[in-house]
Amino acid sequence: MKRITILSIDEDSAQFYKEQVTSIFKENIIVDYRNLEMVPILPVVNTDLILYTDPEIINLLIDKIQCNVSQLMMKRTIPKAILREINKIEPDSRVLVVNINEFMANETMALIYQLGKTDIFMEPYFPGKNLAEKDFDYIIHVAPEKYDFLGDIKAKDIVTGHRILDVSNVLDIVYILNIDESIAREIILNMMSVVPTCWYGVNYSMERKMISEAQLDYILNDLDSGVLILDKDNDINTLNKTFSKFIGVSEKDIAYKNFFEVFKDEENLIKLFEKGEVKEELTTVNGIECFVTIGDIEYSDVSYGKMILIKEYFEVVEMFNKSNKIVKSGYFSKYTFDNIIGNSSSMRRIVNEAKKFSKTDHPVLILGETGTGKELFAGAIHNDSPRKKGPFIAINCSTLSKTLLESELFGYEEGAFTGAKKGGKIGLFERASGGTLFLDEIGDLPMELQPRLLRALEEQSIMRVGGDKVVNINTRIIAATNRNIMEMVERGEFRRDLLYRLNVFELDIAPLRERPEDITCILSNLMSEKGISRKFSRGFEIFTRNYNWLGNARELKNLVSYLEVMTEKEIYFYSIPAYLKKREYFNEDCLKYLVLNLIHCLNQLKLSSGRRTLERVFSEVYFKISEVEIRNMVNELESLNFIEVSTGRAGNNITEMGVEFLVNERYLLNEEESEVAIKIKEEMDEKL
Repeated sequence: MKRITILSIDEDSAQFYKEQVTSIFKENIIVDYRNLEMVPILPVVNTDLILYTDPEIINLLIDKIQCNVSQLMMKRTIPKAILREINKIEPDSRVLVVNINEFMANETMALIYQLGKTDIFMEPYFPGKNLAEKDFDYIIHVAPEKYDFLGDIKAKDIVTGHRILDVSNVLDIVYILNIDESIAREIILNMMSVVPTCWYGVNYSMERKMISEAQLDYILNDLDSGVLILDKDNDINTLNKTFSKFIGVSEKDIAYKNFFEVFKDEENLIKLFEKGEVKEELTTVNGIECFVTIGDIEYSDVSYGKMILIKEYFEVVEMFNKSNKIVKSGYFSKYTFDNIIGNSSSMRRIVNEAKKFSKTDHPVLILGETGTGKELFAGAIHNDSPRKKGPFIAINCSTLSKTLLESELFGYEEGAFTGAKKGGKIGLFERASGGTLFLDEIGDLPMELQPRLLRALEEQSIMRVGGDKVVNINTRIIAATNRNIMEMVERGEFRRDLLYRLNVFELDIAPLRERPEDITCILSNLMSEKGISRKFSRGFEIFTRNYNWLGNARELKNLVSYLEVMTEKEIYFYSIPAYLKKREYFNEDCLKYLVLNLIHCLNQLKLSSGRRTLERVFSEVYFKISEVEIRNMVNELESLNFIEVSTGRAGNNITEMGVEFLVNERYLLNEEESEVAIKIKEEMDEKL
């Protein structure tokens, strides 16, 4: 860590300047001091800068400096609050300026003039000077207790306290000690709020220039856009960190060089520059798609150079994403890991793996049946990655012909084929640069395109159709397929080397039938998204766990749309579409309790619940069942004390224990007249 040693006349001033320097540079610098009141005065053997108060003190302590080090005299000024008090002094007033020695008294007086107070008469005063007269209006001094030589002078006091370091002095320290640029900028900006500028003429101009440059540098490097400023000869004057990073060259390597020399290989940028003023032109610079704005820097109708602004395409995309203007274009994914619903151990494991994958730039291969959420995972990985501010572009490899897919992925040059657009077209690899390209149904990628994809992955570069120029890209690939891609490799339908390049990370999403515990929570979430509030019966839940769901989440969405229209408060097995009502989705116990529920409903409607009626109604409401099966289930229900069997046509009556069982096990969601009972009455009136 850098060290500053302060030399001053007394302990009080030494301590004051140590505290000030420490408060300015904080933990970035170690500060110590020497003064004439110290006994003994230790030699200075290890420091990076000697900062002394005046020429007299450096002469007195020169023999104590026993190291070869830079020396800097303090340039001090008055705090703005004190300067305001001095500026209130009436014109033509007589002012005595007092300090500890002749140099400091004259320095303080000169400082007041430099700060703009020139309409008063000032006289310096210090120990040893004879004061011819004592008729003064004001006395300006550090502190009354420090000047026992002052005597009895009747005048108004303005106590300055110790003067503080001037901004230009701090800039000198920053330069000598090579303080980090970001730290220096913060120091200068903080000082400007309390320290007035004091050096007129050349020093004043230089100080203002340095402060202005610090302010400009602060502003430029806070911008998201790359900024390049040229002088009237097109030499590079200034560029910010964003521009430097964008072109991959540091500022010191191109500062003051000519624009055309530095960018001679960037034909697109040169063409735009030669146009004159351009506004947000879409082009490619350094292999990255971007918007370019070029304008003149003018003052009083005189041009002093040009300013070039470059904003990466993906940042503009992000801005539009926030206002939902490009969602339809496919350059944005709304999915995050919060959108992935599932409590099963397999789903939790896959989500945890995907979150780890998101922190890298390696390709990811997602496997899973149709409707398992492959694009959802792809979008979530992108939005959890360092590339989340970049575009997310998805393309289905199975929907386009080989020729069209090639031009979409890699772009093409003007005249590449009949019907090619004038000026050519940027492909999705370039358009997704800085973000993620999602290749859905990668298993359907034509064999002819697989070598080109492999090269793009390995080299991070592409060549447009009909072009001969290599374009660098910065695109992450996430691919997905519902096919058995290993079998395709064995059959020679998919390149083995491409597979191994794609599946650096592999996610295999289990279908819904292998994680039945996730189904009801996914259903609940889908309904909540639609603003639907329903209760699920046990029979319906049993159906959802046993059904194959070959369409996975897509089939669930279809069912939700159906139930939104066809149900009101409760969802029973009865509620589902007819084509789903199949016996294989229920075991014998479940069938028995469906019969118990049906008996309860018929009792509520005061309808017969005999075996024949139960067989007929059950077959209408659920699926075909025989009277013999009904009789066996009725006997079992009676043995459980869930029903009382009556002779004759009245049939069977559910007991309180039976109702309690239905409610506790959620076969019945409402002890009052249920939705299913109402629907039975509506549909069975004519048949009963």
